[in-house]
This record gives sequence, C-alpha cells and structure tokens, in this order.
Amino acid sequence: MKKIIALVMCIMFAVAFCSCRKTKYDEVTIGMTYDEFESFLKGKDFFTSDCYAFWRDENGNEFAVEFWGNNVKVNRIASFSRQGVKPTSEDFESIVPGMGMLEVVERVGIPFRSVESGFATFDFLADDGTVYRIYFGSSKELVNDMCTFGAEEYFVSEIKIVE
Repeated sequence: MKKIIALVMCIMFAVAFCSCRKTKYDEVTIGMTYDEFESFLKGKDFFTSDCYAFWRDENGNEFAVEFWGNNVKVNRIASFSRQGVKPTSEDFESIVPGMGMLEVVERVGIPFRSVESGFATFDFLADDGTVYRIYFGSSKELVNDMCTFGAEEYFVSEIKIVE
C-alpha cells in the first residue's frame, strides 16, 4: 500500500512539474525588440500585421503582442487559453466600436489574416465558418508602416461579415 501511495505521489509531482515548466513563449518580454521577438519564434508559425503579432502554441494557447516605440519594442503581451474553441456569432456581436485590439482578441481569439491594404483590418473565423472583418482605427498615425513613438492602441471602428 505504501508503494502505491508513493507511486501516486510521484506521478502527481511529475504532472505538476511538467505543467509549470516554462515554454519558449514565456521568454517574450516587455521591451524586447521586434528582431529579438522574431528570433524567439523562428521556425514557428506566427502572423504579424501593423503593430501586432499573433500566434498559437502547440497546446492551443493563443498569444498577442503589441509593438510600439521608435525601436519597435514589445509594449504589451496577452495570452488566452481558448483550447481550439472557435468564437460564436454571439461572441462577435459583443464587440462594439471603441474596444481595443487585445480586448477583441480576448473575446474572439487571434485573427487569421489581414487582407485590405491601407486599412487596419483583421479577419477572424467563427465556429460556423463565417469570416468577420474588424476595422480598427488609431488616434495616432503610423509612419512608414512602423509603429511610432507615442502611438496609441488600435480601436474597433467597424465590424462586417465578409464570407
């Protein structure tokens, strides 16, 4: 009986140890330059557009990073555990003009593309296959497609069904 209890305790310890282990993604930090960020994710599938980067790890966790500043450094990092659950139309209906990019990602997950030139737009996929295009505006201008010092977060201006 003591051997069984010891074995169960060893298994519980091993599970706890493995679940607390840091991943490569935990090493992305505030202030990291875009080049440093890109080298951490080398070989991984990530999507960037304007001042944001999005990716999903092997466990289904989703990450969003916002870059700002003269040297394009990581300003904010957000992670979400959606575990492969796609957002519903009700999730998209909860998005209203004025919401920030990371608030949107928290509600509906990371976008899968950005297709319109000249606009800050991101496309998101719903559970029924509907594609929602969310248009974002900013109170500061982007210069040379780089996020400039003092720029502010993107805010929802409009949402449309496109497919």
